[in-house]
Amino acid sequence: MHLVSANTGPEKVATPSVLETQHGSVRPLAAEDLESVAALFLAKFRQRRRHLLDRAIAETAEYMRTIYLGPAGQPGESNALVQISPQGRLGGFLGVLKARYELNGTALNAAIIGPLMADPGTDHGSADRNCCVP
Repeated sequence: MHLVSANTGPEKVATPSVLETQHGSVRPLAAEDLESVAALFLAKFRQRRRHLLDRAIAETAEYMRTIYLGPAGQPGESNALVQISPQGRLGGFLGVLKARYELNGTALNAAIIGPLMADPGTDHGSADRNCCVP
């Protein structure tokens, strides 16, 4: 496969919207994933507030909807990714925000990597489920 930058040549390589493996699939974040992603985020990074969990999940999911699914002027599917187990459970999340920059008059597309989270109870294949998550 010959990969070229969208800014440097006429040939563009489409990224598959879903990658299937024996350990599940990886696909762009969708609205129906938000509550599970919010719950995973709160379990990994906000463990002290268990008594407010239902409200916190709803508020976090709405915030994530805004930053990952609804940025103004950014059409198309989300760049954030979810890993779904063969059983249909959320196994992991990689937050990615789209960004545009200008360098010497040339518009550049970029991505800002956000949280990387994995559910330790999910089969992630060869990925180390303890890598990069508390």
